[in-house]
Amino acid sequence: MISIGAEAEPAALMLDPVGMIRGCNGAAAALFGYANDEISGVHVSKLLPRLAEFDLMCGETINPRLRFLCRSGEQFHAIRRDGARFAGAVFVIDLGNPSQRCLHLIVRRAKSPGLAS
Repeated sequence: MISIGAEAEPAALMLDPVGMIRGCNGAAAALFGYANDEISGVHVSKLLPRLAEFDLMCGETINPRLRFLCRSGEQFHAIRRDGARFAGAVFVIDLGNPSQRCLHLIVRRAKSPGLAS
């Protein structure tokens, strides 16, 4: 059996439909330089400023433009607590519970340095 260490865990943020962070895993807290409890209640655009441009949801589905950018490998500026910036690849997942809508945002450091915006 192969053991996967904590460093292999993807950084995951749990968001409500308007982009408020409701929780995160340890990998996300470490990636952005926050303690887990410090990140809750913060709008995701504080970590990924470009997401302020988007409504995350369009009706009952993820914003098609945001979904397209994530799937096409668009890189997003990401900002750590200490102000350091890095390029991030973002993936958005709708957990599909209409009574308590929750999105997961997976963030990984981008492998290439180029940023579109």
